[in-house]
Amino acid sequence: MTAPAPARTGVLGRWRNRRGALLVGGIAGALAIAGLLTGDPAAARR
Repeated sequence: MTAPAPARTGVLGRWRNRRGALLVGGIAGALAIAGLLTGDPAAARR
């Protein structure tokens, strides 16, 4: 993972990477919000 992906990935590769980052961020945000709503600091940290 030292060098960027070849140009053949193009827009599709960038879109897939962006979608993956949004998916991971959304899951982490949902877990944090659920932890805050339930008042569980351990769940909020994860």
